[in-house]
This record gives sequence, C-alpha cells and structure tokens, in this order.
Amino acid sequence: MARPREFDYDDVVRKATHLFWRRGYQNTSIDDIETATGLTKGSLYKAFDNKRDLFKKCLDHYMVRDSYKAIFLRMVDRPLIETYAHLLDLLIESVNNDAKRPCGCLATNVIRELSASDSVLATEASEGLAGMQQAMEFRLSWARDKGELNQDIDVKALASLMMVTLQGMVVLSTSTKDAASMRRARDMVVGMLENSRPKRHQ
Repeated sequence: MARPREFDYDDVVRKATHLFWRRGYQNTSIDDIETATGLTKGSLYKAFDNKRDLFKKCLDHYMVRDSYKAIFLRMVDRPLIETYAHLLDLLIESVNNDAKRPCGCLATNVIRELSASDSVLATEASEGLAGMQQAMEFRLSWARDKGELNQDIDVKALASLMMVTLQGMVVLSTSTKDAASMRRARDMVVGMLENSRPKRHQ
C-alpha cells in the first residue's frame, strides 16, 4: 500500500497560492516554496510534477476559493450592493502592508506575466475573468427581478461598469496603491447602485 502523505495537501496549495499571488510565477523559486510550505524539495516533487504543475493547481484553487468571482458567488444570499461593496473593500484593504489578502488578482497577474510565455495558463485565467462578467450580469438580473433594482436598469451596461471598476482597482492595488482614489471610486459606484434601487428601498 502507498504511504499516506505526511502533510496537509490543501494547506500546501493555499500557502503556495498566496506566495505566487504576492511574488508572481517567475519570481517564485522552489526554494521560496520550500520555505513557505515547510516541505523539502523531495516532498514537493513527489506531490507535484514541477513548479508549473503546482502553479496550475494554485490557480485552480484561487479561482474556486479566493477569486473575486468565487467570493461574489458565495455571497449570493446577501443583497447585491452589500456584496459588491465587500469586493471593493477587500481590494482597498489589500494595499495595507499587514493585509492578509494579497493585492490584486492572481488571474489578472497570470495574464499580464505569462501571456507571452505560457498561453495555456493565460487563457485559463482569461476565461475565469470572463466568467466574472457573466456572474455579474446574472446577479444584476436576479436583483432586478427581486425588486432590489429598478426594472428599467440596463444590466449589461451596469455589469460592465462594475467589472471595469473592479479591474481598475485591481490594477491600482498593485501599482500606485492609492487607497484614497480607490475609496472614492468605490463610493461613487456603490452610490450609483443605491440610486438604482426602487424608491421604497431608498
């Protein structure tokens, strides 16, 4: 019988995910992963074929657990405005040096970093982001049907605005880290959503 793993597989993937998220794929070495996870190179290579294989599993983990799409879908039972504001607040909080959540979005980082060198991973990440647009359109339609938003709301246009704002804040969180500008944008878009509610919800 094969010996059981002597480590928590999910915990290793989670720690490696955050490492890749903070440092990028190319700037993360096997030594870095060894330090972050506490595993030896031998154990890492037994569990994962190579660094790319581990990264692929980390990207899958991110899309299912930590991506803004995953968070958005998990909060489906919460009011739309509260849910979207929460996503933007996570981005604003991530610019702090002591933030537990890394800045930006791992999927966006993959597209920017690996589009020329690994089109397969970059395409997978792009498909994940495309899914976010669809999720927003579905959630907006549902909110309109439930009476959270006015019946004449343009779902596609509003979803595009929300997506562009989210992605813009992703970029700011990893570049200028201008939390004040991010907060102003957050308040403006959330205010627009609040003004799109039927009068009885105001």
